[in-house]
Amino acid sequence: MPTTAELAAKLKLLTDADENLRVFGAEDHDYLSHPVSPEVLDDVEKSLGVELPRAYREFLAHVGYGAGPGYGLLDPGALASAGGRRDPAGEFPFTGSGGQADPRSPGCVIIGERGHERHAALVTTGPLAGTVWDVEDDAWRPRQQTFDAWYDEWLTRSLARTGA
Repeated sequence: MPTTAELAAKLKLLTDADENLRVFGAEDHDYLSHPVSPEVLDDVEKSLGVELPRAYREFLAHVGYGAGPGYGLLDPGALASAGGRRDPAGEFPFTGSGGQADPRSPGCVIIGERGHERHAALVTTGPLAGTVWDVEDDAWRPRQQTFDAWYDEWLTRSLARTGA
């Protein structure tokens, strides 16, 4: 797994390589990231009723929200509202393969948006905690990746698109 420092360095490379903001969503987040203090992250976890997966929390503390896949990573202060009536501390409904379920399924938080009712969800409970899932309407597909691997995949793909 890539470290947070490695992800930050790769994000800097992408920021420099894509000065014309050609990567999808870059015009929205402009590769800006906003680190989040441990106190704010503690408050977020308290309001959600669940601890954030370690890799995601560490990334938010050291790199921050903003730059990321699609339209970027959501402000963690908005995680509770981004899920509607979602219960992040509830039991995640899947065991490893995707399927159909309410887009407000429990046991996860929405961490990013890709437009047209497509989201990235981070599982917060159970054996799949820390994995990222694609959600489109009521279809759930596992990425089979942890947060850091998912973010690294986006960086690698985006750098390749820029020719860097």
